[in-house]
Amino acid sequence: MKLMKFISLGLILVLLCASSAYADTRPEAIVGVEGDLAHVITSALVWIINIAIFGVGAVIYLLPTLIALLRSHNKLALIAALNVFLGWLVIGWIGAIIWSFTSDLHPQKFLDRFGSTA
Repeated sequence: MKLMKFISLGLILVLLCASSAYADTRPEAIVGVEGDLAHVITSALVWIINIAIFGVGAVIYLLPTLIALLRSHNKLALIAALNVFLGWLVIGWIGAIIWSFTSDLHPQKFLDRFGSTA
């Protein structure tokens, strides 16, 4: 359930950023129906491509947090804080991803999520 909330919040953030950053601000109008239609199609494609690039970048940036979340890491909040606040520094992102792979897990939560190994 927390993963769905995390994904939903990320999607809302992406859509808000995209809608404000890529608003139509062309200074002159294109004359003719064909020109307007071409502009609308081009703008829509550029918007979709930018959203996809931003989404992939956000997933890569938050990868240490997602890994820690999926592994039920004991230090999830600290890994997420390191990732969000210092992840833009390459060393912060590398530290967060290494930390997310350490074996400091909640064993019961892990077994509840992925089942018994026996």
